[in-house]
Amino acid sequence: MRSHRGRIDGPWALKRMFSDDNPPAQFTGHSYRLETGIADDRPTYADAEVQVFDPVAPGLIVGAWVNRNDVAEAVGKELARLPGEAREIVVRDFLPRFRNGFEVWG
Repeated sequence: MRSHRGRIDGPWALKRMFSDDNPPAQFTGHSYRLETGIADDRPTYADAEVQVFDPVAPGLIVGAWVNRNDVAEAVGKELARLPGEAREIVVRDFLPRFRNGFEVWG
């Protein structure tokens, strides 16, 4: 990141989210992602995030994950306003679902 010049968004940023170029200092192997079992659909670091600046098309919203029933009810009312099929709402704690010895993904 320090040596990068130019924009830090778009395709460059998305590629960096899944990069194997900058493992934690404690990792001594060759391929951090491969050797610690990070799936292809997970970002390299658990704290990675994507910010969306434009509206998301309703058809792209397939469901929601919340940790409380009262929140599920409120979210369900909002999702019901969207066109298309009903969306799934999962209610469960935001507990870690994957650990690789260096990071914990929720």
